[in-house]
Amino acid sequence: MFDTGDVIVSTKWPGHVVLIYDSKHAVHGKGVKTAASSATDITTSKGVTRHGGFLLEEIKQEISPGRYAYLTDGQPFRFPWHKYREAEVEFYKDEIKRNADIIRKTASYGFYRAGRLMVGDSKFGSGAAKRLLKYKSRVRGTSLDDISKAVGTITCSEAVILTMQLTFQPGTPGFIQLDGAHTMPNTLAAWLKAHWK
Repeated sequence: MFDTGDVIVSTKWPGHVVLIYDSKHAVHGKGVKTAASSATDITTSKGVTRHGGFLLEEIKQEISPGRYAYLTDGQPFRFPWHKYREAEVEFYKDEIKRNADIIRKTASYGFYRAGRLMVGDSKFGSGAAKRLLKYKSRVRGTSLDDISKAVGTITCSEAVILTMQLTFQPGTPGFIQLDGAHTMPNTLAAWLKAHWK
């Protein structure tokens, strides 16, 4: 049903963005306001416990009778794999998962960053390009075990956008041409609708 790289966006306020990791798992940014015993607490590869972040979860359609998980209340956007050569597809799927894992293992959910989504320009400008270069320099050639802090804090939409920007080059079909630091889920949905055909 879903494939690596597909994105699901719920635009019901405040919105939520989910990236399909593989046919059985999804990743999504999630903040936690509960006690340290929360199921979403994560211990990073460096032994640091943090609350929330970019979480890898099994895809579950029904979470209780008549109540469905985040995958059913959002609009799915299929990744444009048809625009890539067959030989490239598996390579890029692995890179999407690798970059999602890097963010997942290093980032916490940023409540300040969530507020910042509503201000500023969502276009991919010079500020976004500078941040992307900084993140790329942190992850280039580094194994997952050696990653300490590729990204400090993220939001759900920013994590998905950044995963794709770390994986693909600007101007290619998979590169999301938005500033993740200032992109609300509904803005991302409109961009995907216009560009992922």
